[in-house]
Amino acid sequence: MFGVEEKGVYEKNLKSLLSLINYKDENNSVLDKLKKFILDYQDKLYSPEMKEFVSARYGYLDHSVQLSEYLKKINKFVKFDNDLYPNCRKVAEIYRLKKKINFTALENETRDILDTFSVILSKSELGSLFRVNLSYKIGDISAYKFYGSIINLMKEKDIDIKEYSNVALYSELLKDFST
Repeated sequence: MFGVEEKGVYEKNLKSLLSLINYKDENNSVLDKLKKFILDYQDKLYSPEMKEFVSARYGYLDHSVQLSEYLKKINKFVKFDNDLYPNCRKVAEIYRLKKKINFTALENETRDILDTFSVILSKSELGSLFRVNLSYKIGDISAYKFYGSIINLMKEKDIDIKEYSNVALYSELLKDFST
């Protein structure tokens, strides 16, 4: 509320707010009737495309439609200019990658890579990797930094990332998400 710093203005605004509370139920009833009226008439007036567009919007607002699906549906009607809306493209790409990742396999692949490192790394390299792993597990570093370290170490040790497709996809997703 405005006017907290000035008692007179505060009291005036408080009175206005309290007077409106008395009409809350009546106003909500009117709004519900208006919403029903609009929903009833949109079936008669809206084209199928407009109905789909509005349905996507309501779905997103009530959390029954994910952002990626909402953006896809909107993009059907309004083509996003990637120069003007680069984040819409980025969100779509992140969701596309997320669908490709098997997160159970990602955990197994990560464990396999760490097991491989435990055999081929020197004690000092292993100590560094252990600190990075621990920092990730306790939340001191992001997944992006953790998987970036793993990918860099894999390149350094000539381990083919293609053998770990879920780790590769997840690293790509994290890179897109962090930029």
